[in-house]
Amino acid sequence: MLLLRAFMVHPSSWSDIVNDVKANIDQLNDRTRELYRLATNRQLRDRLSSKLNQLMTRPRESIEYEDLGQILLVFFVINN
Repeated sequence: MLLLRAFMVHPSSWSDIVNDVKANIDQLNDRTRELYRLATNRQLRDRLSSKLNQLMTRPRESIEYEDLGQILLVFFVINN
């Protein structure tokens, strides 16, 4: 959800999206937090872009969390 929120605030501004995620690093699990500490901004941008693409290509009905489904719905409405 952190990625989707950042993308909605800064659509396609990957440097701002990476900075937003880094600013909220405490919300990430330990393994992901370590990745954000060690990876370059380019690596993080590529990872976030890939994750966003995975989320966008999933059918909304397959999203388990109701709030994530709502965020995706808003995102799809904005972009369609």
